[in-house]
Amino acid sequence: MRSPATQADLPFILAVLTWVSLRVTAMPDGVPASAPLDQFSSARAFEHLKAMPLTPGPTGSVENAIVRDYIISQIEAFGLTPEIQSAVAVHPDLGTAFQVENILVRLPGTDSTRAVLFVGHYDGVASGPGIGDNRLSVASMLEAMRTLQVHEPLRNDVLFLFPDAEEYGLVGANVFVEEHPWVVFNYDASDGRGPLVLMHTAEEDGWLVRNLVAADSGAFLKSQQNSERDAERWGQDFDVFEAAGYTGANMNNWTNQAYYHSRLDNVDHVDERKLQAYGFSMVQIAEHFGRIDLSETRAGDRVFASVFDTNLVLHYSNTWTWPLTLLAMVGVAGVLGFGLKRQRLNPLALAKSAAALVGLLLVGTLLVTVAWSVIEGMHPEAVWQQEIDIYQGSLLLDGLIAFVVAGFIALLGWGSRRPGVDNLQAAGLILVLLLAVFAAAGLHHDCRRVA
Repeated sequence: MRSPATQADLPFILAVLTWVSLRVTAMPDGVPASAPLDQFSSARAFEHLKAMPLTPGPTGSVENAIVRDYIISQIEAFGLTPEIQSAVAVHPDLGTAFQVENILVRLPGTDSTRAVLFVGHYDGVASGPGIGDNRLSVASMLEAMRTLQVHEPLRNDVLFLFPDAEEYGLVGANVFVEEHPWVVFNYDASDGRGPLVLMHTAEEDGWLVRNLVAADSGAFLKSQQNSERDAERWGQDFDVFEAAGYTGANMNNWTNQAYYHSRLDNVDHVDERKLQAYGFSMVQIAEHFGRIDLSETRAGDRVFASVFDTNLVLHYSNTWTWPLTLLAMVGVAGVLGFGLKRQRLNPLALAKSAAALVGLLLVGTLLVTVAWSVIEGMHPEAVWQQEIDIYQGSLLLDGLIAFVVAGFIALLGWGSRRPGVDNLQAAGLILVLLLAVFAAAGLHHDCRRVA
């Protein structure tokens, strides 16, 4: 029987775990325009954002041309020379022709081994102003460019590419891309809010991951989507560079997709902290990758994820997946054996606890599914969206989470009286282990398929 004092620790442990999970995706504070010139300032980047049109700017429109001219004028104001790549390109699916104008600028290195390339498209869609997607990245790139000019010259060239026509079949990136031995970081977004996240990397990312960790980019790093490389493309310029064999990473944000490509993707819904997150990561990545040898940028894939905060990243080679899983299996078996030997655990109580946990998951899933079906019936326009992507979706998600937490607390109360908290926790360990084995099997299958 667990002591009352130990049972009382459970809410505290849950609170700490919740705080840790929120801290991982926390965004940095904004930096005022009065900050020293060698620091990235979100306030200065915001001025770029407000100087560009606040109306839709799809490729070929007057607004798109104004954005293009503004980017060029700012590059020239920095004392740099922009390269304009003009071409007529055809949408790969629609067969529609576009006049594309990409903008490229180079910060020359002192003894470049290869170049570091930052990418952020400047075109938008006709259905919304496109402030978050993607003029926010453009504004961050301009301020990062200015910041890097104040710093000591780097060893490697640093390039900034502003492609056109990303929203219409990645046409601008396809026009630009060649077999250049560059390391590319693509920045895109859904709207003007939400933390910066590394969405996925190109294959053989071991070298890249180790150096991203060393760069302290401030982005939340995770390799979850890398297992979907072949099955899913993001419809972003990084797809083009990845297919061309570039080493690199795709940066994006977590946010409410209800604002994506809509009239609400405007300057009023921009979180200045997001500008700081984007720009800080650009400067940090440029400073690190700009100083190291880029002659060899490939190594075996790694599993990685930020833990506690973005400064602490757990990462290891994919080849360690099964050994670590087997080690976890031995550890859980040891806990079960110790508990059974000391009579802290009981086989029948373990089975009941496992059944209760599985039942909670199934009932929770069923009720959430029913609730979402009711919402879809009341709001047919939500059929194509996820729960978090409707207006005020965070309130709905919070309610669903509160429901599951209430069920978990009720289960703890039942477990403390019937099978015992020890059996309930041990059953939870078993279920987590089964999920780990399932994930390891999926990763192993993906690695064999890539190889």
